[in-house]
Amino acid sequence: MDPTLDYYRSLLHLAPYERHDRMSHISRLEYNRVSNIVRNEDAAKRLKEVIAGRDLIQVALDDPSEIRGDGRLKNIVLGRTNCYAEEKKMIRRLTNNVASTSSSLIHYVERFDYSSHALTLDAWKLVYCDICYVDGGSSTLQEIYEARLEEEKLQTPAARARELVRDNDLKKARRNAKWMIPALERLSEEEILRPAPEEEYLHRQLYEHSTDKELMAECFKRECHEKGLERIWKQVSPPPPAWIQKIVDSQEEFGFIYYRSREVHFKEYCKENRSKTKEDEQKIKKMKKKDRKNYDDYLSPGFLRNTFIVIPFEFASGNLNIEEGDLYDPCWVWAYDANWDGSEEETVVDGEKYEGRVKVAKWSLNSWFYAARWEGVSLRDMWLKAQQHPDKFWICYIKEFEEWDHEPYV
Repeated sequence: MDPTLDYYRSLLHLAPYERHDRMSHISRLEYNRVSNIVRNEDAAKRLKEVIAGRDLIQVALDDPSEIRGDGRLKNIVLGRTNCYAEEKKMIRRLTNNVASTSSSLIHYVERFDYSSHALTLDAWKLVYCDICYVDGGSSTLQEIYEARLEEEKLQTPAARARELVRDNDLKKARRNAKWMIPALERLSEEEILRPAPEEEYLHRQLYEHSTDKELMAECFKRECHEKGLERIWKQVSPPPPAWIQKIVDSQEEFGFIYYRSREVHFKEYCKENRSKTKEDEQKIKKMKKKDRKNYDDYLSPGFLRNTFIVIPFEFASGNLNIEEGDLYDPCWVWAYDANWDGSEEETVVDGEKYEGRVKVAKWSLNSWFYAARWEGVSLRDMWLKAQQHPDKFWICYIKEFEEWDHEPYV
């Protein structure tokens, strides 16, 4: 018997404010308790109607979009709870309050290479298990983790259904967790938290002068945890390609030399220099010629000499009024082979002749296009690939869940 709950139910036909007035003699804590019970019962009833006795694993296998489109059904397939408050409590408990929601925990793990957090081994395992609900009773997280590993290995219907309904952020986070967990299981907490000698010395100095030594010790422990995880991450995650590692090691600027097309320069020059004399114009040309001659003297070695970029008039005029956050339209520039002289055998595709240049999508320039030219990939071969694109752009897409991997350059 629950008299307060029964009384609350008898008032459900009233408007919320009337119901609240009738129960004003009851404490807020008790009012929240009974209202939450009724709210959860209503949610469970509606969910039961949506499920309609169906096997959700089979539904996910047959039509994953139906499950992805309803967060409640997706939670059931992934093994999560639909009670947000209970999920938050579980996440706080298993992560030592480093994260409080499923979205924040997934974000921390998915972007661990950008910003590290002092995540426990249980936090990594919880992400691998899709933030499934662990009540601390019937099944432990370790038991669920081992069961998930076995299901993945056997590719059971449940494992395949979960993979079909996961979003990309969760897929990346699980991939990262899969790399980290075996390494963390091999190490003791002491080994993970062990600081570098210089860090330990600095901490000792700060600790001696601190007015709150307990807080200082806690902060240092968390910092050691984060740095320890960073060291492990570098060991287990795939290394960056050679061209990126060279930039990181040398700390040099990198990229290309950019030119504006004659048409762009002429229009801007006329607009900005109407009152200048021919003598002024000759001086400017002389200075620019001198600048080009001295490029090799002051340009960073990271700037490629085998390629230069020309910004076409279409790009300049079409993006004059672009604001932050807007997409470039058009979004391409010309990339020229600096060593091309036209003496090679003529290459023609569908009436288009290769003339030592190729259209490159702007977002590819300082990523895989730079990598391809840094590796010496032929611009002619890249042009041949571009002819397969509807707009004749050279674009190289990454393979989203394969770190540092990409589609072929040519």
